[in-house]
Amino acid sequence: MLTMWDGRPRTDGVGGSAPPRPAPDAGRYAHCVEFLYNVFVLLHFVGWAIVLGGYLASLRTPGLYRGVFHGAATALVAGIVMMGLIESGTAGPEGIDRTKLTVKLVVALVIAVLAFVARRQGRKADNGTGAVTPGIKHAIGGLALVNIVVAVFW
Repeated sequence: MLTMWDGRPRTDGVGGSAPPRPAPDAGRYAHCVEFLYNVFVLLHFVGWAIVLGGYLASLRTPGLYRGVFHGAATALVAGIVMMGLIESGTAGPEGIDRTKLTVKLVVALVIAVLAFVARRQGRKADNGTGAVTPGIKHAIGGLALVNIVVAVFW
């Protein structure tokens, strides 16, 4: 590192030491991350609404709408991103319950896998809404309700 004639380090960028950059506006950054967190909360809610709505709409049919899988995947990914933002300490509520979030993650993973299996079974008929095993179909609906109840009442 180059120094000035009196021993001080150079701050004009010569010799590899650039002047220190000003710190970014922490308030603006926190506001942007909080907005991003709220966007993922909205996507999470929309995903679960698609899962539950798709299940309820298909109760009288032997099939399950393809959107159920997409809703489960959306809710799962949005939940994981929200968990990451909460764990980083940049957004989300204070004092989270990691046990609750782990239970919700496991239930969401099971729903996503079951919805994927149901989607594969339903491809055999027109428009991808062919017959699905009733156990899988009702497990998706029941677990979606369980996940919503855990989120609200735990």
